[in-house]
Order: sequence, then structure tokens, then C-alpha cells
Amino acid sequence: MTTIRSTLLKVSLPLSAFALFNSVLLAEDLSDLSLDELLEVSVATRDRQALITAPANVTVFTREDIEQLGIVSIQELLNLVPGFLVTRDVEQGTAERIAVRGRSTALSESVLFLIDGQRINDLYSGGVSLLNRVMAIDHVAQVEVIRGPGSALYGSNAFLGVVNIITRKSGNDLKLRAGTFGHYSASLFTSGQIKDQYQWSVYFATINEQGENYRLTDAFGVQQATDDPVSGNDFYSSLAFAGWDFDFRYMDRQLDNFLVFGNHGANQEETEQWSISAEFHTEISAKVNLRFHADIAGDRWNTRATLIPAGVEFAPGEVLANDFFGGPLLESQERSLALDATWLPASGHSVLIGAVWQEAEISDVANVTTHNPITLDYFGALVANRDALNFLERRRRDIKSIYTQYQWQISQGWELTSGARLDDYSDFGSSLNPRMALVYQPSTNSSVKLLYATAFRAPNFLELYDKNNPVDFGNSALAAEEVKTSEISWLQRRGAWHLELNYFHNAFDNLIILGDVVVDADNPLLAPSFTNGSSGSNSGLEAVLGFRLHEGLNMELIATRLNQSSFMSMPNSFATVRISQAFESISWSVTGQWVHQSSAHQHPSDFQRWSAHLRYQLSEPMSLALSVKNAFDEDYLTYSSVLPNGVANRGRQWLLEASYYY
Repeated sequence: MTTIRSTLLKVSLPLSAFALFNSVLLAEDLSDLSLDELLEVSVATRDRQALITAPANVTVFTREDIEQLGIVSIQELLNLVPGFLVTRDVEQGTAERIAVRGRSTALSESVLFLIDGQRINDLYSGGVSLLNRVMAIDHVAQVEVIRGPGSALYGSNAFLGVVNIITRKSGNDLKLRAGTFGHYSASLFTSGQIKDQYQWSVYFATINEQGENYRLTDAFGVQQATDDPVSGNDFYSSLAFAGWDFDFRYMDRQLDNFLVFGNHGANQEETEQWSISAEFHTEISAKVNLRFHADIAGDRWNTRATLIPAGVEFAPGEVLANDFFGGPLLESQERSLALDATWLPASGHSVLIGAVWQEAEISDVANVTTHNPITLDYFGALVANRDALNFLERRRRDIKSIYTQYQWQISQGWELTSGARLDDYSDFGSSLNPRMALVYQPSTNSSVKLLYATAFRAPNFLELYDKNNPVDFGNSALAAEEVKTSEISWLQRRGAWHLELNYFHNAFDNLIILGDVVVDADNPLLAPSFTNGSSGSNSGLEAVLGFRLHEGLNMELIATRLNQSSFMSMPNSFATVRISQAFESISWSVTGQWVHQSSAHQHPSDFQRWSAHLRYQLSEPMSLALSVKNAFDEDYLTYSSVLPNGVANRGRQWLLEASYYY
């Protein structure tokens, strides 16, 4: 079966592309896409702009795309973005590792995630993988992804990408799903108006999954049966009136068993995140607009895992009589205020000026263990260590930022965008990040973009302050990671086909890595300490080729080729194919992913993964859908630093969905 699938992918894709391309050439007399058909994005400039002229390389998914492909999470969707690869990892619990343009870390801290403009990256890890597992998508209207730096507008963590999730504000629907692996989930989205002045929406979703059964070998060499159940809830509400927008978000997830920190056991991971935000827009004059934003947010990470199993020789002659069980309890809070103004001084000119104040702190932290983490003496029960045995102290970070952006329509078809942002941190210093983009649009169907930008990633609290940890030791003297990125891209839309080619070059500096052991009273286990020890560069080519044929048949090929440096840890070639077709009452799609693992970086073997989705419209308000994930039941492994042989992934899963629109 593997040989058949390999042949299918290697032969069918080029042949299909060739056949479709010839069909398209025969249809060259079709009218070009109208401006109304061109997608608009806001993530590139904080103002809506046509995708083809946006001063960044942006990939966009609409609600229609999400429905047609049968996508059930944000992480699944990101595998359709050039330069992005999302794979399972267990270094910090069972989560998704979001790798971008050659940079791959377990915490995914090189990508900034926004929901309706609000950051959801957590303070401790700087990423999203720790807290936001299996991110809900049924309430999402559009996802905009910047491929490349975004610090000139968004600050830290907009290092190699920005994912802007825009939620729905209108519509009414109920979705019920059931499937293999004991999957049950439901979501309700409802909205309305009060007296034609107040626009409101409410979303609730719940998921419960028993998971797949495995027999796996963990980091200690222990082989046993396990599974990967997941459950959780999401709630989102919004209210808009008189220029004000209020949003509330809450999510929680619980993941059990599997290989938390790479080990077997009765593992349990619980995460929560919530936020409340208010935003006000007003037009001061025909040339000046103001935006005010305020938010407060909090999160909680509570994990209990088998750290050292009983009866296993974890060091020469060292064996525990009882399982060493425990993990972190960590809570943090964040508050921010932002104000910006857009000024149109003259025709073809636009100026954006803004300022942000942010305060973030660890509000509670404990090292909850059954043993003394230093001496390994048995406590007899779980003990919350908030004293000298803790892995972190309560810390606070204050950030002050100012930014500006200038857009100039130089002449017909030429636009220049420039800008910069200065971020000042109370704990490590400041970072200034400029950007410049020159976009040439010879016609409404094509554009050429020359882009340059720098970005930074502030060291997270794990890297700065971790202690009493056998894996790592914090370094409060760390500097921010830096990247300088140059890009050239060509976008072409011609009748029924579109093409996008992009070449990028990254020059990295101050990359944070684990270095030598530091002798310190807070490092009794002699763990290696973090250091700014790595610099280098890489480059890559991203390509998208899409066709729109008769009777609603669409095909899109997405490919990425990376020229890696020795410090990078990511497959160097991967591609995706999307085929979909919609009729009056039936729509279907097939998605295939191919990943070539680089032997130079000791990745597991290559893999292919195919999924399919079929939807039938029973009546105007009701539809049924059937999806299959990993349709050929591919047995494959993905990279993790704690499991040299890789992490096992789920096999074939069937999902049946019933939707009611009212």
C-alpha cells in the first residue's frame, strides 16, 4: 500500500498539473478576476487592503475554505500555508510543533497568534503550543497568515509569521460531530441585533475524544500500551454598538496519558486561557481615525506526569521505589492598553502612529511533585513546592511600545510602505525593528513585491528564570533573538489560474540555545543554561499554483523548499495538494500532504497524509458531512527532541457531521 501511495503522489500530481494547465491555456479567453473577487486582508497594515497588493506575503482562508475542506482545528489549517509545517510533539506535553521557514521549536514561539487583534501567546513559553491545544475553528470567519516578520507592527514573537484569526459576528448554526477514536463534539454559534443598534454573537463548543490506542516506547525505554484522549470547551461572545466592540474568550483543554515530557504514565495536562477586551473606533475627521484598545487576560497550566518511573535505572545504580510523579502549576495575567491614529494627509498618502503599554506577570507558580526534585526523597503524596524547590519565581514584565507606518502611492501601479516599531522591555532591554515594502502592480491581475524587515523574539520566562530543573537553567542576561528577512515575490492571476512564487532569505542572530552547565545555587542538578550562542542564515522558495476549472472544480498545489543551515531542525521539502468541487447540493475535497524529512537533521522518515471531505445539503437549513483524516492509515513519526526515534501519530479517523443553519 505504501508503494501504491508513493507512486500515486509522485505520478498523479505532475500529470494532473500538466493536464489542468493545458485545459487552462485553452480557456485563456475567460475574463480576468474582478476586483470584488480579490481577497482583502488587514493583518499586513492594520487596514483592509487587496491581497495582491498587500505589503507582505499573506495566505488567507475564508469560512468557505474551512467548510469545504472539513478542517476541524487551526493547527490542521496551518499545514496548508506555504513555509508552515505543524506536527505532533511531546517535549512540553502532547501538543503541536508549529515550524516556519526552517525554524522549529516545541513551544512554537516564533509565530505570533492573534484572535481579533489580541495576542494569545503565553508569558512563560512565548508560544501557543503549551496552552492552546486543538484550537477551535467553527467560530472563525477568516484566517490571515503573514509569512515572514511582523515585528514592525506587532512586536515580539512576530518573528517568522503572524496568524490573525478573525471571528464571525453574524450567522446561526449548530454542528454535531461523532467519529472513531470515541470522538464526540458539538458547537453552537448564534447572533442577532437589539433595536438595530446592538450587534451580539455567542459561540460555545465542546469536544470529548477517547483517543487512539498505541503500544509505544518512551524516553526511558519502557514499552507499554497508552492512548491520547482529549477533551475541552470553548466560549466566545461579542457585543458591538456605537463604535465599541467588546469580546470575551474562554478555553480549556485536558489531555491524558500518552507521552508527556516523553514518558509513559497516568499523565494529565490541564490548560485554560481567558480574555476580555474592549475596542473603540471613531472618525475624528474625514482624514483622521482613532482606535483605542484595552484588554485583560489570564492563563493556567497544570500538568501531572510521570517524571521517573519506579523500578527503572535512571542513573547508574539509581532506582526509585515509587513513581516520581509531578509537574508545573503556573498562572499568569496580562493587561494592555493601545492607541493608534490613521491620518490621510493627501491623496495617495497614509500615516499610522500608535503606542502600546503592556504589563504581564506570573501570579502563581508551584513545582507539584511526589518527591523532592533535588534529593529524590519521597514525600508520600503530591506536594506543591512554592519555596526553594520551585522551578520558577513570581516575575513581572512591563513593555512600552511605539510604532509608525507610512504608505505612499508613488504613481500608478507603484506603492511604498515603510515603518518601524520600538519595544522597550523592563527585563532585557529594547528592540527597534524597521520594515520596507515596494509593490509594483502592472495590472489588476499581477504584482511584484520587494520586502525587507527585521523582527525579534523576546526571551520568554522559561529561558530567563527556570531553576531546579534537570533539563535547563534560566539566564537572566539573555538578549532577544533577531532576524533580518529579504523577500521577492511574484503573484499572477490569469482567468482561471493563479500563481505565487516567493524567495526569502533569513539572517538570524542571537538565537537562544542550550549551552554549557552553569554552577549556581539555583542549578543543583547541573542543567545546561540558555545562551545567545547561535547565528546563521537560511533561504527558501515557496510556490502556489492553482486552477479553477469548469463545474466548480478547483486544484491547488503548495510547495516549500528550504535551504537549511546546520542549526535548523525542520524538514527541507514539503508540499500539499488541494482538490475540491462544489455542485448545487454536494461538495467534496481531497487534501494530500507530503513531507521529506532531512536526514542531515536526524528526522524520522518521509511521510504522506491524505484526507477527504464530502458534504451533502439535505435542505436549505441542514447538511450532512463525512470526513476521513489520514485516509490511508499511514503509520508515521514526527520529530521531537525528547524522543530520538520520533513521536507516533494517529491513524485513520472518520468523522460524521450534521449541521443545522437557522
